Amino acid sequence: MRKLRMDLPESSVDIMNDLAEKEGVVPGEILRRALSILIAYDRQIAKGRNHLGFVSDPGNLDAELVGILKAPVHHHSTAR
Repeated sequence: MRKLRMDLPESSVDIMNDLAEKEGVVPGEILRRALSILIAYDRQIAKGRNHLGFVSDPGNLDAELVGILKAPVHHHSTAR
């Protein structure tokens, strides 16, 4: 397994730690789970399904998330 160092806002670290404690896992497991969700979402997008939703009844969408894989656009100058 490879280690990864990353900078996160303090609020994200707090949420990650709270979730880890609630689930009885280490914070890294929370990140692995989050990445698994993004991978599944990416695979669904490839099939033309571009919404991620939450349901209490499969016939009724309670909430949906859209655009979560779209990274903010950063404009970098290529001039040298």
